[in-house]
Amino acid sequence: MSKGDNSPGASRFAAVIRQIADRAVDHEPIIDFGTIQSNGSLLTDNFPVPVPTDEYQICRGAGSTRNVRAGDRVLVVWVDVDPVVIDIIQTADEVL
Repeated sequence: MSKGDNSPGASRFAAVIRQIADRAVDHEPIIDFGTIQSNGSLLTDNFPVPVPTDEYQICRGAGSTRNVRAGDRVLVVWVDVDPVVIDIIQTADEVL
């Protein structure tokens, strides 16, 4: 059985999942920032592997402000191993 030496991406993925699981022992949500990529995938600051569109959720409120689109900086909550985009993050200058 491979120890991951032939698949550095899988080893990195497993290490990140392990880190997230260690922090979520009591099933507390983990708050993270992320960026929507050009193909719609989600890349979070603490999970360096893009999450495909069919593997994350977008809160209805985030979708109703305006459609989430590529390049948006977003607030993400990890519920167990499921990332959920809560809202689009904007700088204070953009809002005020």
